[in-house]
Amino acid sequence: MVIYIPKGDDHQVPEGVISWNEVVRTRYNPKTVPKADIDLDKDMIILPYSSGTTGSPKGVMLSHRNFGTMMNIYLKHEATNIVPLIADDWDYQREKLMLFLPFYHAFGFGTSDFPGERIRS
Repeated sequence: MVIYIPKGDDHQVPEGVISWNEVVRTRYNPKTVPKADIDLDKDMIILPYSSGTTGSPKGVMLSHRNFGTMMNIYLKHEATNIVPLIADDWDYQREKLMLFLPFYHAFGFGTSDFPGERIRS
């Protein structure tokens, strides 16, 4: 899926591409969203860019399974090592979180997708 961010509503969107404005205006309805045919091991979900710590800068292709596994490892760590330390009356809705990793970093991007209510579930 390619999402295009046009300069205005009157911009022509290329065929086969979805306008970001359309995405924002559309209400989510699980009955109308087609199930994607995804190969968890081969299809890429994110292409973060490496600064080239050990070589030249490059895009690093992460598969759906790779990214999901990384997030599941974090959630398991959180449930085992962090949640037990949180007070029972802690209200995540009143809290503000600071995500300190850059969103172009795979883990920084992943943590930006965590809804607060998942911490307690």
